[in-house]
Amino acid sequence: MGIRAVFMFLVGAAVGYCALWYYVDLLGLFDYRSGPVIGLLVAAVGAVAIGIISALFVRGIAIFAAATVAGYFVIVFGWLAYAAVFDIADREGGKGMAMIFIFGPAAGAVIGLIAAGLLSRRGLPDGSPAPNTR
Repeated sequence: MGIRAVFMFLVGAAVGYCALWYYVDLLGLFDYRSGPVIGLLVAAVGAVAIGIISALFVRGIAIFAAATVAGYFVIVFGWLAYAAVFDIADREGGKGMAMIFIFGPAAGAVIGLIAAGLLSRRGLPDGSPAPNTR
């Protein structure tokens, strides 16, 4: 296990802990009746699980995240440009909000999945020659 895997485990654990702690607090698992132990336990177990996943799938997760963000911005800014070019009036803001909060994230996730599937294949290790396929 390399230093990069350990680092990615720690980063994934930190992100997982913060994200799961938010949902623990949101769902009310951290209240005075059940005690803070349940909330801390749920967040810690989730942090370890997300840390392990991020350490095992570092390249795929990084590609997915970058492609999702890029796809989201392409879709949303594409819609805004389309609306500006064709002078689409959105007085109530329903179309814009649907693009920003529904279609943009969904399209970004699909683009991220496609990019991760295409680009995260394991190739040859660095420095090794290509196999002879004849």
